[in-house]
Amino acid sequence: MAYTYSNKEINMNDIKSKVYVVQNVMRRHPDGTIKALDYSKAARFGEIIFLFDGQKQVVMSPQPTIRKLKSMLKDFKDNDYLLLVGDPALIGLTTSVVSYILNGRYNMLKYDRIEKDYFPIRVDINE
Repeated sequence: MAYTYSNKEINMNDIKSKVYVVQNVMRRHPDGTIKALDYSKAARFGEIIFLFDGQKQVVMSPQPTIRKLKSMLKDFKDNDYLLLVGDPALIGLTTSVVSYILNGRYNMLKYDRIEKDYFPIRVDINE
């Protein structure tokens, strides 16, 4: 499988990418059970890494969370992805930190409810 970003073809089989999921969100299912969302389709883009469990929330000061994100994302590479799910404040802080690390250029995965699959989006805030 290959994707094109800015006229550059990327063969997904040749890259050791990671998919950083902001938060491991739990949902109540119709049968009453509480289960994590299924991220198996996102795994074709790389190794799934959860940044926070489903209980994490940003409190009055975001600085401790920002320091933790900088540490956890210090090795974020141009071929890695963000999967933006969870608390909106955590999502905002995570995208800010990754944008800072990669000078405004990064990848994210968007879930399409109709196709029931993830699609890559290339972000470049410098354009």
